[in-house]
Amino acid sequence: LCRLATGGGFSARELFTDMEEVLIDVKRPTVLNGIDDVAVRPDLIDRSIILTLAPIAKEDRKPESTFWRHFDQASGKILGGLLDGLSTAIREYPSVDLPNLPRMADFAEWATAAETSFGYQAGEFLKSFDKKRENAIQAGLDGSHLAIAIEDLMAGRSEWEGTMKALLVDLTALVDERTANSKEWPKT
Repeated sequence: LCRLATGGGFSARELFTDMEEVLIDVKRPTVLNGIDDVAVRPDLIDRSIILTLAPIAKEDRKPESTFWRHFDQASGKILGGLLDGLSTAIREYPSVDLPNLPRMADFAEWATAAETSFGYQAGEFLKSFDKKRENAIQAGLDGSHLAIAIEDLMAGRSEWEGTMKALLVDLTALVDERTANSKEWPKT
């Protein structure tokens, strides 16, 4: 997913031949949707725009046909708003100078250039983007048995010294048998 988002490729032999090689090079945005946190690894989180939506209240639920009818009625205003954002971004982009660029630097610059068009204060996008990323990384760590074991091992101490094998032994002693035998737990 990370290579797909930022660009990458691979080569393979063409089917039913022994000479021809097929090169595939792609770069496409990807949308992931889920109830649980889908992106939990820091490398994917750094390449993600994470949106957390509130549940739709019972009284606000509607059939899909009603949703699309309302969408069609509002589509002109939605497109106009997006075009206003784009024109603001084009106008402001040359003056954007972010002191610390995040992983998706180009996206961050364009979103910063457009932010005032959508009612945000200058600099508000990057603060929100960084905070969402930090929260997502923390959620990933909170769900990681290995990260929790490392935190437990380091509780009350400022350093640990030893071999990787000794570290694995110490960490494994801190988790239950089911966790130690799971495919997520390191074996070596």
